[in-house]
Amino acid sequence: MSPCQAKGPFLALAITLAAGAPGACTPIVENLGNRALKENVEQIQVGQTTKAEVVRLLGSPSNVAAFDENTWYYISARQVQFAFLKPRTTEQNVLVIRFDGAGVVREMKELGLQDAQATTYVDRTTPTRGGEPGLLRSLYDTIMRGPLNRGTRDKRQGPAY
Repeated sequence: MSPCQAKGPFLALAITLAAGAPGACTPIVENLGNRALKENVEQIQVGQTTKAEVVRLLGSPSNVAAFDENTWYYISARQVQFAFLKPRTTEQNVLVIRFDGAGVVREMKELGLQDAQATTYVDRTTPTRGGEPGLLRSLYDTIMRGPLNRGTRDKRQGPAY
């Protein structure tokens, strides 16, 4: 085999890898949440638009405040991920709409990525006694308890709660 013939398979492999390399670097873009259209948001007027009209224009809210059912959140984000790297949030939008007692828009506020605040997690764990049951303990419990759905109950045991 001549040196030129030996280079053929290697050249074909190199061309295949070079052609596939740009595809491996193509980012994965994810749009998350409920992105409200700008023209629909502009139709909402403070003091005039009702909850029903907001739902018609924007759809159901992403979230409703836990302690105030008159505060709605429309949350959206765009994340970009390259290959196996951690996704990076490139856009984040939160539309906060507050209603008065009659269900009419009282306040609207838009928040972006620049308004986001970092949170810290507490890494403490609550200590517990014991641990996960092992294989032998699980088998023993299964055998001693019997099938889960026996179908009939002994009337002497009383009602099942």
